Amino acid sequence: MRKLSIVILVALAACSDSGPPAADRGLDKPLAGVHEVKPGGSIQAAIDAAKPGEEIRIHPGSYAASASAEAFLVLSAAKNGIRIRGLGATPAEVVIDGASMVLHVLLAEPGIDRTTQLENLTLTGGNAEPKTLFPSGVPSPLHPELSADHDFYHDGGGLMLFRAAPTLRRLRIVDNRAQRCGAGISIFCPDAQSCPSPGPLIQDCELLRNRVGEGTGGAIDTYFGSKVEVVNCLLEGNSGWGSGVAVLDGAQATITSTTIAASARHGIALSPKGIATVSDSIIAGSQDEGILLEGGVGLTLSHTLFHGNQAGWSPPDGTAVLSADPLFVKGPRGEHYLSQKAAGQAADSPALDAGSVDASARQLAERSTRSDGKGDTGKLDLGYHYQP
Repeated sequence: MRKLSIVILVALAACSDSGPPAADRGLDKPLAGVHEVKPGGSIQAAIDAAKPGEEIRIHPGSYAASASAEAFLVLSAAKNGIRIRGLGATPAEVVIDGASMVLHVLLAEPGIDRTTQLENLTLTGGNAEPKTLFPSGVPSPLHPELSADHDFYHDGGGLMLFRAAPTLRRLRIVDNRAQRCGAGISIFCPDAQSCPSPGPLIQDCELLRNRVGEGTGGAIDTYFGSKVEVVNCLLEGNSGWGSGVAVLDGAQATITSTTIAASARHGIALSPKGIATVSDSIIAGSQDEGILLEGGVGLTLSHTLFHGNQAGWSPPDGTAVLSADPLFVKGPRGEHYLSQKAAGQAADSPALDAGSVDASARQLAERSTRSDGKGDTGKLDLGYHYQP
């Protein structure tokens, strides 16, 4: 894409607490019923049997597609309000695998809103490349009103949120592919009028090594009038234009307490009319710009650290934006903890205590940026906070 003039709005004052309300963070409503799925069982059958307000509990193990299909799992509007939760100690213990045999590992249909919740799962093996998967054409399309060349069939390898806005919490979305857009998650609306509001909440998630062939949004792609809230996520090693997050054509993204690292291209990319608010985050190691704007005024930026991006961006003096090495260190659950003397390292990361609010205000005091797993206390540390 041709680069146009860039105008950036940098927030000078500390951001107010824009994190999700407490009611959005926990599974706090009483359950109407429970469906359990064990290895060898059918998750889709449990979804089909569940009623709104009921929970599907998936026991540790791998659940893989065994036949080519548009989607491995489908959530229809009639299932709005169900909860799907992995029972493992970590998301890695419950693996939902498209096995490169499905376009979308999970498809959420119109009518799904934030009352539908997915938690503590790994989604992998999506392959939204229809010409490879269905060389003779999609045999029984879920949406026959859409042409075979429609983006619906080329986007959303991990999750296709088709005019849908579920709550995604503690998911690992890993090694998915898409031909065009949103290899990890595609937030998809055919037109601005059909987008749900609020949009999906993506919280405490890791999106790793998702890749698009010729399009946008390696980890997350959102466009038309769609909106997305990304809270405390790790986006690492994704590829495509806007390898971490692509915000297109009037879409809006709010990104807080997130680390975007080792992107094959841009950490975040905005096309004209794309709008993003980024705070309390780290963007490091992009092979292209940390943030790219393709024209227009679309970015509000505060309390964010940049380092090691191929095309570096230097914030104006005196702002609450940093250019410094975050001093990442390896810890028990990954490689993007922050160096801290209190945890035994030689130096403190400049991202330490550099946030806009206290950690407790973002409900992150029990999660950790320390390699010893202790919680974040006092002022918020920048970037992703790991599960203890």
